Amino acid sequence: MACASFAELRERRGALVVSSFSAMMLNLIFSVTGPFLAQHAEEHWHASSFQVSALFAGSTLATMIFCPICASLCKRFGRNTICLGGLFGMAATTFVFGFVTEIYSGILVRFVQGISGAMVAVASLALLAQQSQDLSEDLAIKEFFTGQGLIVGPIIGGVAYQYCGFLWTNVIQALLAVLALGVALLILPPEQEGWVAACRGSHRKKEAKYAALNADDGGPAEDALADGEDPSADCQARAPSVLTLVVIVCTSCVALSYMTLAFLGPTLAKHLERSLEVDSAGSGILLSTGAISNVFLGCPLAMLLSRPHRLGAKGTLIAGLASLSVGFVLLPGAPFTFSPSGYPRVLSWVCSVAGMALIGVGVSFEMVPTLPAMRASLGPHGPLADDTLSSMFFCALTAGATLGPVLSSVLEKLVPETDAPSCTDDDCGSPFAFSALVLSVFLLCTTLVAYFLLPSTLPMTLEQPDLSEETESEGTESGWLGEPLLEPAERAPEGG
Repeated sequence: MACASFAELRERRGALVVSSFSAMMLNLIFSVTGPFLAQHAEEHWHASSFQVSALFAGSTLATMIFCPICASLCKRFGRNTICLGGLFGMAATTFVFGFVTEIYSGILVRFVQGISGAMVAVASLALLAQQSQDLSEDLAIKEFFTGQGLIVGPIIGGVAYQYCGFLWTNVIQALLAVLALGVALLILPPEQEGWVAACRGSHRKKEAKYAALNADDGGPAEDALADGEDPSADCQARAPSVLTLVVIVCTSCVALSYMTLAFLGPTLAKHLERSLEVDSAGSGILLSTGAISNVFLGCPLAMLLSRPHRLGAKGTLIAGLASLSVGFVLLPGAPFTFSPSGYPRVLSWVCSVAGMALIGVGVSFEMVPTLPAMRASLGPHGPLADDTLSSMFFCALTAGATLGPVLSSVLEKLVPETDAPSCTDDDCGSPFAFSALVLSVFLLCTTLVAYFLLPSTLPMTLEQPDLSEETESEGTESGWLGEPLLEPAERAPEGG
């Protein structure tokens, strides 16, 4: 009975367990280095500020570049293989990173770490998308565990680096990656649930059919194959064009939500030091408010509100963008940069905490309903489209994370400085308030654009075809840009 229960769990929820646990471990590993890596690189590797920026950006850039490649790798080698290979690569590169002694080696290792992370993220999400019976609920669960990694990671990193040093901190991270690899080996559903086995099954069935025809009359099957029919054509033809309007808008929302998070990094801490007179620990606590609201408030709310009988997918996405916009209005500590003389500090605290909480909720509202809506917009499709959508999802996410700090630095130089609310020092000037206001206006405009572009009814579920059985394909279906993937293959005659 226990074996039967485990097998049932593996079949029904294996992809969710692996995707959620892997996401938690990956985010924990990448966030562990936050409290110490910049300081360690400057003191021990004599790195410049630009080299430190490259060290942090290397993994994100690698993920953004490699995500589209992962879709092709999943088709060729199978999702399980790519996911397990990525976890092994993460464990190996994290261990090697502990022995790095100069900055350029560190940048290279972090780049390979990003490639490994892309492999795990795309393959596990594609598995989850195909296996899930309620994708919005499963994505909310996955985002919950992702947030747990982001909350716990900096705490582990700060304590481990202080008491164990750089090498053993990375050894601990590598052991966590090994743990994730062990869970994946144990829990991942069988390979036939994925893309490769389905296509190979179709391939073998057609080969057997053609072999039988050859045995009967010696020729029709060879003629059919010679005319160019691929025995696995049915599987390949089930990938519709993924560049629908809904997919483009949803991926833009994902990129924008992560861009807002990354936007906070370069300038918010300095602003809070002036506005609230807090040290780095206080800034960290305020920043964690966003992660906590994302995990414990945003994810459950997004799962509930995205149901068709409530706000639905479109309403949740619009509400998320509006929440981000209002959050950036409040985050500087005074709405619309207005803070008269004697502005109470307690009100600055309330506005900043509320703004950070709204940003965390807004990110959840963008993340949870997007992939289900993207899949449903394609109609019935095969696993290749799921692989492509998963790669687009993470490519958009990492693109936003890469562009956020750049946008923040550019606006910091362009917008005027204002006195930070509640500041009592001589130097109270801060560009963050106007930067946040510019971003808030941009988010509001994006909200209006998304409202008019997205259809009034945005479905989140579809009836998927059974790819384990051979089906007849009528006409042609389209690839990434709408061009035909395959011409209809001539079928071998049934008789002589």
